[in-house]
Amino acid sequence: MIWKLLLTAIVITMFAGCAKMYEVQPSIQKLNDETKGRVVVTSYYVPQGSGEKLSLFVFGIPQNLEASIYDVTDGDVRYIGTLPIVYIHNGGYLIEYFPSIGKHVFMLTVPPFPTPLAWRHTDFIEVTVEKDKTTHLALPFSGFRKMPYFTPVDMPEEDFIGCSSIKGDYYQTRDGVNAYLTRHNVPKEMEDFRHYCLKLAASSPIIATNDAVKKFNEGKEQVIQWYKEDVKIWQEKHENRPLFNLMHVYETQDQPKESESK
Repeated sequence: MIWKLLLTAIVITMFAGCAKMYEVQPSIQKLNDETKGRVVVTSYYVPQGSGEKLSLFVFGIPQNLEASIYDVTDGDVRYIGTLPIVYIHNGGYLIEYFPSIGKHVFMLTVPPFPTPLAWRHTDFIEVTVEKDKTTHLALPFSGFRKMPYFTPVDMPEEDFIGCSSIKGDYYQTRDGVNAYLTRHNVPKEMEDFRHYCLKLAASSPIIATNDAVKKFNEGKEQVIQWYKEDVKIWQEKHENRPLFNLMHVYETQDQPKESESK
């Protein structure tokens, strides 16, 4: 397993200093098309299992990872964007995507684009995109390599709009979120809700740059090959992942579990 960690470090180094894969947008977009829904992808940290604290103590939180997100519905690999994995509540990035209403399958890849190295990590999830409700997908890490995995998050639409509209510096977003929770009578023990609300308030929406699209097109055939090989494994083994309920106080042992796709 150590060699995989070393390869991860090499991949991160290879991407350091490369052209930027994203650009920041001023705010989340308004959805005006009735034929489409909204999907929000963040690197929100969902706690995982009983060995989590020891793992974090020994290996720490993953740093400097980027994951590319693809819509692979019906086998058509469509590049959405590349998300920097930032596991802090008061900051980071999010990707907004506006697909057609109905079922969609998404894939993530680390490294974000093909490299000369053979190693890769992928994950898949199937979701139903709805007209008037945003689909939230967190990318917590799991496993020895601490790779990101899709986890659906249950967030009421009115709270998504309310939390994401809170803006300002570190203290302003923190105080704004606390005031929002007080106004809406959210109990103090609902720490997961507060943390996710803060993540939405402090995260910067991003879109793919022309350099990122060019990078994808250069390696598109390899990405398609990754999809063809790995989606078969996922289809054979995957189970529907439960929504992470932000309004539930989880004990360590009853955290929603994630299964590896490979």
